[in-house]
Amino acid sequence: MNTDFNHGYRVETVSLGDNVGLFSGALSPVAIDTSTFPVGSVYFQTNGTVWKRKGAGPSDWVRMVAEDSALFTGAVSSITTSNLDLSRALVSDAAGKVAASAVTSAELGYVAGVTSGIQVQLNGKAVKEIIQNSRSANYTLVLTDAGKQILHPAADNAARTFTIPANSSVAFPIGTTLWFVNEANSVTIAITTDTLSLAGTNKTGNRTLAANGVATALKITATKWMIFGYGLS
Repeated sequence: MNTDFNHGYRVETVSLGDNVGLFSGALSPVAIDTSTFPVGSVYFQTNGTVWKRKGAGPSDWVRMVAEDSALFTGAVSSITTSNLDLSRALVSDAAGKVAASAVTSAELGYVAGVTSGIQVQLNGKAVKEIIQNSRSANYTLVLTDAGKQILHPAADNAARTFTIPANSSVAFPIGTTLWFVNEANSVTIAITTDTLSLAGTNKTGNRTLAANGVATALKITATKWMIFGYGLS
């Protein structure tokens, strides 16, 4: 055994054949000269921390374990002395420490495979009011009009044209519904290069919606819509 009072460490034992040494001291090995310590050495700091030399550089030491849990001052300091509740998702608590949440691992598994916001998906499936888009001029529908009612209000007593754009310019998803409500004069429901079929007939093309008429257009293929309603011709 040899004590180095200049550097504050003690050589406990050295195995020359394996080129490995066991050392101890009050200071951390990165704070003293350890240039003569072989790679693979183990250093026992008197505060209970165990270090391993992973390389020949002065800072090539890995802290392996600490006897005193108080040395863990970060997020994991809350779990150094006891186990967490079984099968729970981990969260950070009000102090920023690791903690078990009320969510079980089984419940967390329910969201496996989710690729986008869950609330957005739920909103898209939920039964809700038909949002109104009131127009008092000729109008070409946009993607955000999907599922809405396009209203021609009574205050605008002029004939108007509401146009369903081609799938090549506005790709409404198959299954999209469009509502048309006319309170005055007449509204032409126009189609461009796609097909608009009048339900119950062989007629295709633009349709006319009379005053106080209501019509619904349903997209059935990428380029075909079916339309039906009251006051529709």
